[in-house]
Amino acid sequence: MPFGSFKASHPFARALAVAAIAALSALTFRGPANAEGTEHACRVGGTVEAGPQSPRHIDAIFEGTNRSYFEPAPHSTELNLCNLHYHLSAEHRSFGFVNFARYGGTGFECSSTNYMAEAQKQAYAGETYCGEVTPGSTIEVHWVFTSCPEIGAPSGEGLPGACKPEHCDDPVLRVESQVFLLVNHDPDENGFRPSVPPGLGEVESFEPYGSVVKTHYRGQIQPERLPSGSAVTYLGSTTGPHYNNDSACSPAHVTWNVRTACRTIDIRTFHEWCRTSKFFRHLKDGKVEAHGVRPLVEDAALLAPMPSGEAR
Repeated sequence: MPFGSFKASHPFARALAVAAIAALSALTFRGPANAEGTEHACRVGGTVEAGPQSPRHIDAIFEGTNRSYFEPAPHSTELNLCNLHYHLSAEHRSFGFVNFARYGGTGFECSSTNYMAEAQKQAYAGETYCGEVTPGSTIEVHWVFTSCPEIGAPSGEGLPGACKPEHCDDPVLRVESQVFLLVNHDPDENGFRPSVPPGLGEVESFEPYGSVVKTHYRGQIQPERLPSGSAVTYLGSTTGPHYNNDSACSPAHVTWNVRTACRTIDIRTFHEWCRTSKFFRHLKDGKVEAHGVRPLVEDAALLAPMPSGEAR
């Protein structure tokens, strides 16, 4: 029978169409793309089923071949800040944080760790509120933005509660990322602060990065300031240790903007942020837990093609 005369009314044709639709639905329907907590296998029968994943090496060493495209999120100034948290060790990898974390676990540490002065490595004597960090720790801070309106004050809740409230389906998500090296910058008994060795860079306060303002012209919730510097923008997913690169890929669509250099932060100002910020769930002892690290994604089939150029 010529293909053109194969009628849809034919019983076999109807059965074939129903089977095809069912198979297609099984492959493509995963619920809302940015519904957290619905991780799924990265491959089914050897075929990649997941969209592009994170974290990755942002120096384009691992070029991606995943073609599951979604529209990049707008600039962060057009969205609402909904969550701010930190990971112990850098999840992404770049020339500025290329060394494997030396104190166990996964992730990477700032290359500038090797330039720390002895005074900057000394144990911090003040009150501690950020869990697991010490002078010499590398952290990766994530400012998470959502297209959802009227999210209220940013909180320490996860993605569903903070960035995807009940009234907002399938939000557009963007993460601004910066890796920091924490140093002890307290003055000594004579009131002198440690000198900053060449290669370490300026020692900053975390206060303006942790502060939140509400813009007057559009009403968006925004950070007082985001770190400047060269950055790479790419399409990826949510991160964290509950995902892996085999049996539990993230279904979320996230536009990432990751700065390539490590910045140096006074650890006292970081602890002060953990003490006062409403972003976190504080434990009974008043401290804040660091987020864990997802292993680096190096499988090209799970990575989006790396765009050319700098951040949007």
